[in-house]
Amino acid sequence: MKKIIAICALLTAATSVFCETTQKETADVYEVEEQKQEEKKLSKRKQREEERKRREAPVELASSSVFRYNGFETDVKQDNTVIFYYPATKEIGFTAESTGELVLSFGKVAQETIKVAFNEYKDKFEKKELSTKKNKTSRIFGNTKCRYIYDTFFKDTKAEPTVRLGYVFVKKSPYFMLTVEESKTTIRNPVDPDRDPKTKKLKILFNKNQMQALIDQFDYQPNTTPKTEIKTEEQASETTTAE
Repeated sequence: MKKIIAICALLTAATSVFCETTQKETADVYEVEEQKQEEKKLSKRKQREEERKRREAPVELASSSVFRYNGFETDVKQDNTVIFYYPATKEIGFTAESTGELVLSFGKVAQETIKVAFNEYKDKFEKKELSTKKNKTSRIFGNTKCRYIYDTFFKDTKAEPTVRLGYVFVKKSPYFMLTVEESKTTIRNPVDPDRDPKTKKLKILFNKNQMQALIDQFDYQPNTTPKTEIKTEEQASETTTAE
């Protein structure tokens, strides 16, 4: 019995020594030059793509606000908006919904068209020549195009709808108005895939201060410091004599 106990003790001691001296081993490294070169190429491509995305990322220019109709178009409410510069297209855009997911973006031609329309609106405003006849004024200053970007689960939906330029009265106060018409898009609604894909119609209203805040950003030049905030908290209290 004593011999058995002694043998067991020796075996235990030998196992302990083996465990203490055994090192964790790893697989032998074997890389050929072609594999290394391919990995370098992939790394460089990834770096270039990241750099491109960085260069093309929207630049936040300013915080501002707009007005939107209520459900029955009998009154308006103020919503915050953010104005962006898009380096890839050299466009200026702003968030057109309270969620911040929808952006309306304008190229140089559209920007100039909007400037001319707004100047005409201000001239009529000062001369008390604005009309309260809604159907005649919502597109009185012509139209232009914008880029419609809706980045939500309709991932990066894009379209180029027509934008009507005009004004409208709400409770005796005039607002400069952008009416964004429906537009076809190639991105289908996953909830209703059989329906023809279209962007929705929007009506966005501005008092003079808000519209000027947007137009001021049309002059933004890259590599300059953008304005961080524009104070447009005042409600549209501009009134004029109705025709």
